[in-house]
Amino acid sequence: MVKKVQIVILVIIVTIIAIIKIGDVLLTDFMCGNEILAESVSRNGKVKAVIFDRGCGVGSSDSTQVSLIANGKKLKNKPGNIFVKSGKGNVKTIWLDDKVLLIQFTDALKIYKQKNTYKGVSIKYEYAHL
Repeated sequence: MVKKVQIVILVIIVTIIAIIKIGDVLLTDFMCGNEILAESVSRNGKVKAVIFDRGCGVGSSDSTQVSLIANGKKLKNKPGNIFVKSGKGNVKTIWLDDKVLLIQFTDALKIYKQKNTYKGVSIKYEYAHL
């Protein structure tokens, strides 16, 4: 009997956690918005780097982000998949070759995400005066 009660309690806890996580994801996407600032297509034309500002409403700080997506695809209302910095703007992307992307940035109080590789693309970073 005690085991059954423990299992029921565990199932309830897991269900509550799942509902909270799903609600958090749905609310974040609903409340946030991306404003595309620039796009740069790789030399082979397969992927593009998209620079965008992301805001999530009153009380949240804006950030400038970069995502790598397939060329021809639209940016989804999601956070950047390779680079996220505090503040708006001041980011530039330069393709050094088909598989190497340089991200230049300035005025970042905090870097939240900074990937060195993503789906076969090498990513380099450079603090610059833009």
